[in-house]
Amino acid sequence: TCCVWSLGCSFSLDGISSLSVHPVQEMVRGNRYKTLRWHFVESLEPPKVVHARCPDMVSKGNLYGQVTVRMHSRQTLAVYDRFGRLMMGSEEEPRDVLEYLVLERHLVNPYGMWRLHGKIVPAWAPVKEPIVKTVMIPGPELKPGEEFEGLNYEVPKPKAVQWHK
Repeated sequence: TCCVWSLGCSFSLDGISSLSVHPVQEMVRGNRYKTLRWHFVESLEPPKVVHARCPDMVSKGNLYGQVTVRMHSRQTLAVYDRFGRLMMGSEEEPRDVLEYLVLERHLVNPYGMWRLHGKIVPAWAPVKEPIVKTVMIPGPELKPGEEFEGLNYEVPKPKAVQWHK
């Protein structure tokens, strides 16, 4: 699992075969101009299979095996914006993370590999902290050598910005 999640941090196509299409889209969406620093510290419990199924896909005999694995580990994650400012998390402070990962394998292919298909977020899981967005508020144009006197200047209201479509 360490290797799988580190693929999402680098956005390189090396080793991408261990992921299904859906997780790749989820990891890359909204992270193009961000830097993610992720580190697996330790496993708090051994991984445990909590659910397994073997559905037919599209046609009879096209079998896929899907396994849901409960993983309880300690990790660090820091997300930086394109200017290198910390947006979320910390590289020094590890957090306990409980994840339910769905792995899949095409069972008809004897040489098939187990791939990450998705991640299940339980309804009882705590809500993620919102990321604080920073914007630049335009100030007065200053000439070289001129000092800014904040007492005589009224800050204009920023325009509405659409962050995501």
